[in-house]
Amino acid sequence: GVTFPPGPRVPGFIERFATAYVTEINAFLDVATGRAASRCTARDGLEAIRIATACDQSRREGRPVPLREIPGL
Repeated sequence: GVTFPPGPRVPGFIERFATAYVTEINAFLDVATGRAASRCTARDGLEAIRIATACDQSRREGRPVPLREIPGL
């Protein structure tokens, strides 16, 4: 009983997320060239690595991996 939303379908990942990708790249370039300060902290970076590590471990082991299993600070 589920139907697709009305309107044109988006053909793929790039078309769907192109605007967000360009915005993200421009923000990165602004920080890398000193035109803007980073809005991310070192702790933000650590948490992103912990999440990615948990995702990879989950994929390898075929189970949910809670963040409490991944060492942090």
